[in-house]
Amino acid sequence: MLVTGEQAPAGSKYKLTGDWPIEPADGTIHRAYFDGRAMKVGFERVGFIP
Repeated sequence: MLVTGEQAPAGSKYKLTGDWPIEPADGTIHRAYFDGRAMKVGFERVGFIP
């Protein structure tokens, strides 16, 4: 299931673009574009990669 709520076949590819800061998990809602459609996204840090 896509972030838009639509179903997509396995292996589908879509373009996801946006300009996020170096630290996107700062509680700020960011604008992103999914397959050309604007949406708002938020990020949450779940851990650091060693």
